[in-house]
Amino acid sequence: MHHSQRELNIFTELRNHPMDSLTSSVIQSLPLYLMQVPFTISVTCLVIYKYYLMFTHANVDMNYGFVGRLLVSPRFHRVHHGRGPEFYDHNFGAVLSIWDGMFGTSKSFPTTSIETGTDDFPAEHDRAFRNPLPLYLRQLVKPFESGEG
Repeated sequence: MHHSQRELNIFTELRNHPMDSLTSSVIQSLPLYLMQVPFTISVTCLVIYKYYLMFTHANVDMNYGFVGRLLVSPRFHRVHHGRGPEFYDHNFGAVLSIWDGMFGTSKSFPTTSIETGTDDFPAEHDRAFRNPLPLYLRQLVKPFESGEG
């Protein structure tokens, strides 16, 4: 669901399948719990992390210059959501872009004119779906379809 978004915005970060959200929450919280980080500090860290992710999905043409070699910017992350084979398998970092540099998956483009989303996902702009509930249910099922026939 997350990568189907055709128009990135700050709410794209919140557009996830419930199973993805549950899995991510456990994976993100478990290290903090195991290190016995106090609950209030854990929640604060996760809220700051979520807001940063919302910012990296903003539809703004912003790069961080030299700091962009360390931190993910909206321009850097947009490549990860790009539609087309030239964008596949690039810019995986959520906060730190240094990992993409280290593993050779970093790719930069000069502008936000990169088209995002997928063609085969039920879109909100599709006039065939006038009622939001069936559309949402269709979106929840789509990731589990085999893709054959």
